[in-house]
Amino acid sequence: MALSFALPRASILTGLLCIYSVAAVGVPVDGSAPLDSASQTAVSEATEQLFKAQHGLERGSELIHKDIGSDDFLRGRELLENAAASGNADAQFQLGFLHVRGMYNESRVSDLRSALPLFEACAEQGFGPCQQVLAVLYAHGVGVPRDDARAVLLLTFAAAAGEKRAIGTLAYRYHRGVGVPADCRTAARYYERLADKVAVAVRESGQPVDVATRDLNAEADGTTNQPPQEHEHDVVQYYEYTAGQGNVDAKYQLGSFYYQGGQNVPQDTGRAAEYLQQAADAGHAEAQGMLGQFYLNGIGVQADNETARQLLERAADAGVANGLVGYGYMLQHGIGVERDSKRAFEMYLKAAQKGAQDGMFNVGTMYLAGEGVKQDVGEALKWFKKAAGFGHILAMYQVARIELAQGT
Repeated sequence: MALSFALPRASILTGLLCIYSVAAVGVPVDGSAPLDSASQTAVSEATEQLFKAQHGLERGSELIHKDIGSDDFLRGRELLENAAASGNADAQFQLGFLHVRGMYNESRVSDLRSALPLFEACAEQGFGPCQQVLAVLYAHGVGVPRDDARAVLLLTFAAAAGEKRAIGTLAYRYHRGVGVPADCRTAARYYERLADKVAVAVRESGQPVDVATRDLNAEADGTTNQPPQEHEHDVVQYYEYTAGQGNVDAKYQLGSFYYQGGQNVPQDTGRAAEYLQQAADAGHAEAQGMLGQFYLNGIGVQADNETARQLLERAADAGVANGLVGYGYMLQHGIGVERDSKRAFEMYLKAAQKGAQDGMFNVGTMYLAGEGVKQDVGEALKWFKKAAGFGHILAMYQVARIELAQGT
């Protein structure tokens, strides 16, 4: 396998523009002698082929989300095939998954044998997602001979390319000694890298950690808690029909669905906010808590601390976990309310006792810092471990950091 790394798409496009400048004027960017006419023609043809592959990838990626078997879907698949034949790693990856999902035959039977050469091809180009997928297959011997050493190698390259699931999987493996010697320090470094990525994602999106990390909950086999959803459109249509009949819970479910997005249905926070508002107005406590988080973070609506406070306080009074966590956050940081760390801790604890991952994590952080409660590292570790057991990435990092400091 070639030992290479995937370049970000922006870097690829920048490179294409540099090549284009050579093709257009015949002068290399390093200032060396102009190219002869034959070389200019070769560069021009290569540039045109690369741009065509990139366009095919973008258009094909859009069309394959249409109904399977439709003219648009078949055209999208053809564009991806052409881009893949030109060596486009992203197109090869997408085509591989079309085979895996049985989207090349009427019986919809998965065809891993046809997918493997595509995955291998894009992995050899250093495409992180392909390396991650192949690592899972080699770890379990699915379609290929089981080879844990190769799985770890692929994970290492995928992690170096920034693939979050690979980073999380390696952290777990080094922490537990799965396929590699147990090494708490190495595990902690991987957990720290992943925690940094999650923290940025949470900060930029305003999402609760369990949503921001739903695709990052990697275990030793590299899988996630996000199952493939083949019938999302049908589910959405059903909920929209029942919501139109006045079903309040269906409105809440639609709000949640459009907030998180899905495999075939894009995220739409504005639409999510509309459905949550309808459910919240009808007294749905979970919807009030979720909508309060929207107003607190400016997700799909204009940020409004007072509206957030009213909604989250109502949901917290109803004992709903997302309301308890959200209102606890406002109390802890004095956002729109007087700062009250003790009450914040009580809110988080109630949410944690209801099974909320963010509640468990926040209880741990407050015990660790001695904020709103007497400092107790042992209690902090206990709650971090509870949250980590549900795949909470930031909690995993805290567990690794504390155990590393304690030498355990």
